[in-house]
Amino acid sequence: DINPTKLYSSICDNNWELATERASRFPQEARTWVVRKKESTVLWRFLPLHSACARSPPAELIHTLLKACPEAVRCTDDKGMLPLHYACGNSASEEVL
Repeated sequence: DINPTKLYSSICDNNWELATERASRFPQEARTWVVRKKESTVLWRFLPLHSACARSPPAELIHTLLKACPEAVRCTDDKGMLPLHYACGNSASEEVL
């Protein structure tokens, strides 16, 4: 992966406490796109908000990510999906939605 920040890694590990702390202390990490490529082809690209929404996170993390990077709600990934699409597709809580 390209640009896997500690915030992104903690989200992938479902370590919500560390992810919330990282997003709060290092908001630039919430604005960092993580990209996976195979040779020159982009397989996917996500902001931390996309990744978190795909994993049924606690609302506190989503609030912290949005505070750090409010524009992320309008950013589409490589498939044209918004974080909201991932949240809905993964049965996120009403508070997260």
